[in-house]
Amino acid sequence: MAEGTKVRPGMIIKVADPFRANRFRGGRVKPGSTGNVVKLDRTVDDMFPNGLPATFSLNIMLRVREDDQDVVRQVSVGDIDRAQWSGDTITLPTGSELEYVPTANSVFAIGTDGLRPSLWRVIGVAENEEGTYNVTALTHETGKYDFVERDVPLQPRNVTALDNPAGQPTNLVADERLYEANGQVYVKIILSWQPGTDTARSIVQLAI
Repeated sequence: MAEGTKVRPGMIIKVADPFRANRFRGGRVKPGSTGNVVKLDRTVDDMFPNGLPATFSLNIMLRVREDDQDVVRQVSVGDIDRAQWSGDTITLPTGSELEYVPTANSVFAIGTDGLRPSLWRVIGVAENEEGTYNVTALTHETGKYDFVERDVPLQPRNVTALDNPAGQPTNLVADERLYEANGQVYVKIILSWQPGTDTARSIVQLAI
């Protein structure tokens, strides 16, 4: 079943984007999982070659049958000790069993204090002719209302592990020139600079 059919407008979803995060922190659940033992299509060494942090969270999106209807559920378990993950199997602590047994091919994402899935609010789902789906969503900030109404500082959510932030541009030069158009003389400024490292584009703001 296409993943686009699992989300609905208004839902808050978690996305483990390997390109934005610069790490693979997600995958699919393998057959044979239960409410307290989850089998993954990737091992702990595949996703954490340098070692798993002390604790992590497990997030799974799955479709369940309730009252003769297909219902989408997102289940999450946090503060799981790294000793609970061996190879491709996570054994959940007593009392933290999943309410629903994950079905094969359900999507999962792993979160840690240093790298968490990004949060998005779905605003639209559209089916394409080739059987794929376009999901439109807005970035979601859980503490935005407290920030606006109570001045509670927003808590940073690390969603990328890119180790090479773009460098600042250097050697900025502004060249003022006169030019004629339609019998009028105008002034223009040509800006040039040396791009910083790992820079795809630069945004210029000019205050006059």
